[in-house]
Amino acid sequence: LRGEYQGAYPARTVEIRFDGGEWIPLKWSGNGSFNLTYNLSAVIPGPHRLEVRAYDGSLYTGVAVINITVMVMPLDSDGDGLPDYREEELGTSPFNPDTDDDGLPDGIEVDTSDGVATDPTNPDTDGDFLLDGMEDINRNGRVDKGETDPLDPDTDGDGIPDGKDPSPLEPEKKRSNVDFILWTEVLLLAVLIVALLLVVIKRWRGR
Repeated sequence: LRGEYQGAYPARTVEIRFDGGEWIPLKWSGNGSFNLTYNLSAVIPGPHRLEVRAYDGSLYTGVAVINITVMVMPLDSDGDGLPDYREEELGTSPFNPDTDDDGLPDGIEVDTSDGVATDPTNPDTDGDFLLDGMEDINRNGRVDKGETDPLDPDTDGDGIPDGKDPSPLEPEKKRSNVDFILWTEVLLLAVLIVALLLVVIKRWRGR
């Protein structure tokens, strides 16, 4: 808390009290300002009332009331966005931000706000031979353009797992390659048939 006294007379004392407790004098600088550091570690989470007043040696100013809300953030030892208590529930490590070493933080993997939640204990959730972190290239927990789906082993639906598909986002390309091979085989077969017919005709005429 920082403040500045703006009364007609210089303040000698600035005091605060928390939730109607005792008034506590603050350290007051000579330039008319004050700084306050208040330890909230023992304060119960929820709404609280902080009051401030100044005293010039004879009169107190009006009391300024500051309403605050204290929130306690759960412990996240490895900083992966997943609280330690939740990691214990899921079986992930509270001291390893990427328990399954797939390239995605545990907190990103279990976040359902984007509709995509992978298994933080399985590096390849959909079993397509690609690590979850290799499918979610930008590590944001969403399936963006140019990325395969870590929950779908065959993103383009061409019958080949993403990890073994040279073009996992282009089923048309696969079909085009197959069509090319089929037409090549048909053409070779036609040439062979024509060649055999020519041989038969030549022998028949030679009789």
